[in-house]
Amino acid sequence: MMDLTSYERKKSKIVKNIESYVSRLKRCKKTSDSVKLPINFNEYINRLEGVLKSLLDDKVRVSVIAEVSNGKSTFLNALIFRDKILEARIGETTARLYHISYGEKYAIKYKDSVKEFDNLEDIKNFIKEKNTLSEKLGT
Repeated sequence: MMDLTSYERKKSKIVKNIESYVSRLKRCKKTSDSVKLPINFNEYINRLEGVLKSLLDDKVRVSVIAEVSNGKSTFLNALIFRDKILEARIGETTARLYHISYGEKYAIKYKDSVKEFDNLEDIKNFIKEKNTLSEKLGT
């Protein structure tokens, strides 16, 4: 098992290597602008920059999939929120897909829109409102 220090050291080495490759590709692209080469340097540069962005993004993404009433909400409340943010009761309480993130601001991505909140209590109320509305509409 790798400790955090080893992980950071290895990640740093990989980031430096990728940055070096990107730099080389950019130099080759400048040279190739005067000579027609069958290589799309921009494509490779963009791909590597995407890999770099992913490596530098230390967000943890958690998905929990299980049958109805098997403790998904309870598990996420305990693991992530340490508070009862997601409703946990018998029935389809997590039948909707939410993307919840927080940092300086709390945000929920629900369907095709993102809504920001000032605190966890507002998130709790938003989710409860959506669940209640969905139950009433049968969706």
